[in-house]
Amino acid sequence: DGTGLGGVNADGQENTEEDDDEEEECWYELKDDEGELYYFNSGTGVSQWEPPEWFEEKDPSTGAVFYVNTSTGEPQWDKPLNYVPVVRAEVYSTNMASHLKDVLSPKRSRVGKDMFTDDI
Repeated sequence: DGTGLGGVNADGQENTEEDDDEEEECWYELKDDEGELYYFNSGTGVSQWEPPEWFEEKDPSTGAVFYVNTSTGEPQWDKPLNYVPVVRAEVYSTNMASHLKDVLSPKRSRVGKDMFTDDI
């Protein structure tokens, strides 16, 4: 009868699992209660202190987009294969950002951040 779990999309084509997950994975740059930056991945649910591998930047004089490797500091013009977009903190300083911080990402504390630097 055409009403199976997959359903039919607006174009009359059968939905697949990929169609159901339309939201693109991205990193959110957030600040904890002390103003420290951390990153939340919307696709994996992972929250971490280290920035993701790549940031997208714009050349201020030309507006051209380039990518910077956060580990090496090396820029490149071509989009990396493993690039995941980053929504920077200054882009969305709104109530929605507070919602993301409070609901979607785990609470972070200095204890959690510092525990990885202690000798075992």
